[in-house]
Amino acid sequence: MRVALAIVAACAAPSTAAVGVNVPAPSHGPGTIVVTLAPTTPTKIVEGPFAVSSINPGSRLALAMGSNGCSGELAWFEYSGGGVAVGAGQTLCARSAAREPVTQGFSGHGE
Repeated sequence: MRVALAIVAACAAPSTAAVGVNVPAPSHGPGTIVVTLAPTTPTKIVEGPFAVSSINPGSRLALAMGSNGCSGELAWFEYSGGGVAVGAGQTLCARSAAREPVTQGFSGHGE
């Protein structure tokens, strides 16, 4: 009976809210910021200065830079690989086009 209940719980529909443990950016030196993105929800990734050298998996991902966090009107662009420099006073924002929450790793270097 316990096995059947565990299987049902494991097969439940995914939540539309951000889930998981988010790992913040290092203040100095190399590191990876791990964030689970809810579908279509603008999410703050890191405040600059921070140089993102890669994003994994990076699929179906849009990015934007904001000066007041991730609210208001932002100019979104699709992530196509490579890095992103986040200057002092800027915030890197991300949103996923996937239909379920997706965990992304933003690897880079804090200044």
